[in-house]
Amino acid sequence: MSRERFRPLSNQRKFKAGQQMSYEDLGDLQSISLIDAINRFVVIKTTANLRKTTLTLYSKSLRYFYDWITEHYPEVKWLDEIKREHIEAYKQFLVSQVAAYTINGRIKMLKSFFNSMIDDGEIKESPAQKVKFLRVNRSKIQVFTDDQVRLLLASCDKSSWIGFRDYCFLVLALDTGMRVTEMTSLNDEDIDFMARVITVKSEIAKGRVQRMVPMSAFTSKLLRELVRENKHHFRGSTALFMTLRGRQASSNTIRKRVTEIGDISGVSKVTEVNPHKFRHTAATSMLKSGMDLYTLSKILGHTSLEMTKRYLSMDVTAISERHDRFSPIERFRAKKKRI
Repeated sequence: MSRERFRPLSNQRKFKAGQQMSYEDLGDLQSISLIDAINRFVVIKTTANLRKTTLTLYSKSLRYFYDWITEHYPEVKWLDEIKREHIEAYKQFLVSQVAAYTINGRIKMLKSFFNSMIDDGEIKESPAQKVKFLRVNRSKIQVFTDDQVRLLLASCDKSSWIGFRDYCFLVLALDTGMRVTEMTSLNDEDIDFMARVITVKSEIAKGRVQRMVPMSAFTSKLLRELVRENKHHFRGSTALFMTLRGRQASSNTIRKRVTEIGDISGVSKVTEVNPHKFRHTAATSMLKSGMDLYTLSKILGHTSLEMTKRYLSMDVTAISERHDRFSPIERFRAKKKRI
């Protein structure tokens, strides 16, 4: 059973005349319950104007922790009863349940949660402070081959509006490396066809920093045609990517559609097909073509060059090709000029 805590009828401690109670003496005041603390934390994050998806992630992650604590430590009800050993046990439990990246994400959220409760004056120190993240092996970024890209594009039925919409989405993803949420949030006003530039507004950009993304003449021509057809089928609508009902397509809708295209093309039998893989393919292709890291970082909307450097881990064939182009020994093998 959980313990109910109440204040004593009288303070048994004796204070000398003129002596005042210190701040530490207030430590025995009743703590907030764990579930109330979680609810308060969500409210705090909501007022911080975080995105709905981020708030949902915080809420779900902390709810998982609360449900686990309730099941394995039913006697723990209060926030200040959570100890480091509880969190370490939770981390160990997760090892057999989810991926290391997911575990580290949940630990990060617990750290944020307890730090917020410290700032709120509910606890003095965080039980998650010394809990370490799991070491993860950085896997090689997976991209589509040129033949796979051709198969995926050819699997879009451009004779229908829905097929042409899908084709435009894949081309835009390959040409710009934009995120799926950024593309599905685009409106006609975000596209400058004369300058061939797309504005990714701060409210939809991942880092909340507005950026300008260039596009090729071919992509610009396709999107102009898509806008023209959108206005024909759905009068008054300004969304770039829409559903058959004339509503702005959600990220999940496009993800499902891309998966279907992968199945139709047969590419999904060889490798996973998802929108983010098109982003990886675009970024890797730009680097192979000679684009510098700084420019690529700006186009992709990365907050640091370290994120962009992940794309430097190209396949062995590409590395060998570049080595042949820039091999130092070729300079010394050059024939000497005759005098």
